[in-house]
Amino acid sequence: MKFPRIAAVGKIVARAWAELRATKGFFGHPRDADAFFISGFGGTQTASGVPVNEDVALRFSAVFACVRILSETIASLPLITYRRLPGGGKVRATEHPLFHLLKDRPNLEQTSFEWREMMQGHLAIWGNAYSVIDFNNAGEVSQLIPLDPRKTIPRRLPDGELVYDSHPGGQRRTFPAERILHLKWMSQDGITGISPIQLYREAIGLALAAEEFTSRFFSNDASPSGVLTHPGELKELGMQNLRDSIDKQTRGVNKSHNFLILEEGMQWSQIGVPAKDAELILTRKFQIEEIARIYRMQLHKIGVLENATFSNIEEQNIEHVVDTIRPWAVRWEQSLALKLIPPEEQDEIFVEYNLDALLRGDSKSRGEFYNTLWSMGVFSGNDIATLENLNPFEGGDQRFVPLNFIPLEAAGDMPASNDTPPRGALAEGEERGETSGSLNTIELRSVGSRRRLQAASKRLFLEAGQRIVSREVNEIRRMIKATIGAREAVGTGTLRQRITDFYANFPVVARDIMLPVLLAYGEGIHAAAAEEIGAAPVISATINKLITEYAENFGVRHSIGSRNQLLALINETDGAELEAVLLKRLSEWADTGAGKIANREPIQSGAAIARTTYRENGITKIRWVTVGKNCPLCDQLSGKVVGITRNFVEGGETVDPKDGKTSPLTVRRGILHPQLHGGCDCMVTAA
Repeated sequence: MKFPRIAAVGKIVARAWAELRATKGFFGHPRDADAFFISGFGGTQTASGVPVNEDVALRFSAVFACVRILSETIASLPLITYRRLPGGGKVRATEHPLFHLLKDRPNLEQTSFEWREMMQGHLAIWGNAYSVIDFNNAGEVSQLIPLDPRKTIPRRLPDGELVYDSHPGGQRRTFPAERILHLKWMSQDGITGISPIQLYREAIGLALAAEEFTSRFFSNDASPSGVLTHPGELKELGMQNLRDSIDKQTRGVNKSHNFLILEEGMQWSQIGVPAKDAELILTRKFQIEEIARIYRMQLHKIGVLENATFSNIEEQNIEHVVDTIRPWAVRWEQSLALKLIPPEEQDEIFVEYNLDALLRGDSKSRGEFYNTLWSMGVFSGNDIATLENLNPFEGGDQRFVPLNFIPLEAAGDMPASNDTPPRGALAEGEERGETSGSLNTIELRSVGSRRRLQAASKRLFLEAGQRIVSREVNEIRRMIKATIGAREAVGTGTLRQRITDFYANFPVVARDIMLPVLLAYGEGIHAAAAEEIGAAPVISATINKLITEYAENFGVRHSIGSRNQLLALINETDGAELEAVLLKRLSEWADTGAGKIANREPIQSGAAIARTTYRENGITKIRWVTVGKNCPLCDQLSGKVVGITRNFVEGGETVDPKDGKTSPLTVRRGILHPQLHGGCDCMVTAA
C-alpha cells in the first residue's frame, strides 16, 4: 500500500534537512545542523556521552552556583542614573524617567531586582539577554519587558537593517533594533553573544557524566568489594536466590556497611577498590574548578574553601569584584546608555553601578578611609553618615579643608594677598618688648597645621633615614671585614683611610635621598606659614634654594658626625677589641639612627622654612613657640620675640631654667630657630 501524502512530506523534510546541513548559519544558532536538532531534543551530544544544553547544564551545582552568584550580585547592586555637573562631579538625576525605572520598577510585573536577576541569568547561561523597550506618548522609556532568549533571534535584513524575531505569548513578532535592549556576552559577529554553555559543553558534559557515574556507583555499588565462596555447587536458581539475598542486605548507600549472614560453609574474601574509583572524587573536584574558570569565579564563592584563609579572603573578595563583577557591570552600563539614553542626553545623563558596597572593609578600615577623605574636604559628615546608612545631622553638610581643618566656606575669608601690611612689621615709632602675649587664632591654626604635617611626614623622614643609615652601615661593615678580618693595618692605616674616603663622597648620597622628602614637606610648611601672614602659598626660588641648601648641609652634618664617631673609636680602642667596638656602634646606628633623623629634621627644617617664608614676605620679627612636651630649657625661650635676622640665643650664651633640676645649656653657636637641643619640638611664628 502506498501513502503518497506521507511520501511527499518525507521528501520535503529530507530536502529541508539537506539544506539546513549545508547552510553556514541559522539565525545565530549552532552552525552544525545535527547539533542544532539534537540540542532541541535534550542537548548537544558531547564526547562524554551526556547531551548538554543550557537547561541541562543548570542541573550541575557548580554551573547553577556561578550563575546564581552573578545574577544576585548584579541584581542587588545599586543601579543609579546620574546627571553630570557643569563644573565636574555628579548628582542623582531623580527627575529623569530612567532613575526610578532602573532603580525600582522596570515593568508592571517585576521589581528591579527580579528583572536584573533574570536578565543577568539569561546573559550568563545563553550569552544573550533581551528586553523589549516600550515608550510612552512623550517618547520616554516606560517599560522594559524581558524576552525568552531561546525564542529570540537577531538577524540582518538584505538592506543591512538589524531586526529581532521573537515569540512572546506564542506569536511571532519582529522588532526593530531600537526597540530591543540586547545585553550580549563575548561575540564573534557583533550581533549575537556566544553561549558559554555551548562553548564549554565538553567540560560541562564531563562534569555531568562524573556526577551521574558517582550516583550510579553508590546506588548500585557496581564495584565488587569481595568474593563469596560456596563449598558446593550451586544451581542457577540457587545463585539467583543468593544474589537477591545479598542485594537485599547490602545494596544502597544506607546499607553499604551492613554485615552478611553466611550459611552452608560459605566464606567471604575482601578485595581492594579499583584505583579509578578512588580517583573519582578528584575528577569531580577538577570539573568544579573548570566550571569556575569559565565564569572567572573565585572558588570560595561557590563553597570550595581549601585555599581560602583568614589572611587572603579579603584579597580574594577584592579580586571577585574587580575581575568578575566589574566587567559585567560595565557591560550593563554601556548597553543601557546605548539603548535607553537619547544621543542628545548622553553627555549629561549616565547610568552607573555602585560597586563600593562590595568593597566595604571592616569598621576599622572604613573609619580610616572616611577620616582621610573627611580631612581632605572630599567627604562631609553627612556623606559618611549616608554611606553608613545613618540619618544626616544638622551641620553635617559642612566640609573641612586639609591641614587647618577650618570650614571650607571660611577659607574664602582668609586674606588672599599682601595688600595689607604684614603682621609682625612694626609701625613707625612702635616698640616691642622682649616677649609677647598669647597667640591669636590664625597663629594657633598655623602652629596646629605644621604640627600635623610634621606628624604625617615623620614616616617619610624615617624611611629616608633608614636608607641613608643602611647604606653607610653596610659599607662600613664590609670595610671592617676587608681590613681587620684580613689582618691588614688599622688605626691610622687602611681602615681609617677607607672611612675617610667613604665619607668624603657620602654627603651627596645623603643629600639625594633626603631632598625629595624635604621638597614635599617644605611645600606644606611654606603653605601653612604663608597662610598665617596672608601671603600667596607659591614656592619661590628663595624657598627652593633654602631647601636644596638644607639638604646639602644635612648630608655634610650627617657624614661628618658619623665619620668623627668612627675615627674616635679607632683612636681610642685597642686593636684586639676594635672590630667588636666598631660593629657595636654600627648596630646602634642601625637601631636608632633613622629614628633620630626622623625626630630632628622635620622640626629643624620646618622652622627654617617658616622663618624664610616670613622674611621674604616682609615680616621683621618672629616669636619662639613652645609646643608638645614641656621642657624647662625651651620654656625659657617660649614667647621670646627677636628680629628676624637675629639669633634667639647667641653663641656661648647659657640657657638656665634655674629650677634646681635641669642643668644649664651653653650653646656653641647662635640659634636662629629651633631646635635648641635634641628632642626639642618648638616652632616659630610671625610676631
